[in-house]
Amino acid sequence: MDSFSFIIASRSSKEATDMKGYFVSGGYMGLVGGSYQLFATESDYLEYLAD
Repeated sequence: MDSFSFIIASRSSKEATDMKGYFVSGGYMGLVGGSYQLFATESDYLEYLAD
């Protein structure tokens, strides 16, 4: 299982549908408005979604 699948599997089903992303060497690519945006960390992405 790759790290993205593990993250999704470890989240609740609501979180899994709300967040989509994957780790890259430069940070975390998170889906925002239909396209991927680079965030420094997954936590930054989740914080951005919460706002």
